[in-house]
Amino acid sequence: MLVLCVAYLNEHLRCLVDRHKLLDLLASTIDFLAGLASLSPACRRDCSTLKNIRLALVQTSAWYNAGLIVPHRQTLDHLALEEQALMRPTVEES
Repeated sequence: MLVLCVAYLNEHLRCLVDRHKLLDLLASTIDFLAGLASLSPACRRDCSTLKNIRLALVQTSAWYNAGLIVPHRQTLDHLALEEQALMRPTVEES
């Protein structure tokens, strides 16, 4: 999901990712992870991260379409930080 989101945010790759399909896939993945969140801290964290990414995508798309900003670099940096945070082991996983 992260790769699809980053591709969508890239001005050169955006044409390869259908916005509606991406949002549908995000919703399905978030629903799936939400069902497992009570069983797994990793699923709870992933679910939360994807919710934040979905919100950023919706806001970014609205702002971009309105011509208010061209947010690619800032959004990509944020997604990269989120991905790095996911890769760090937590106390429960150690």
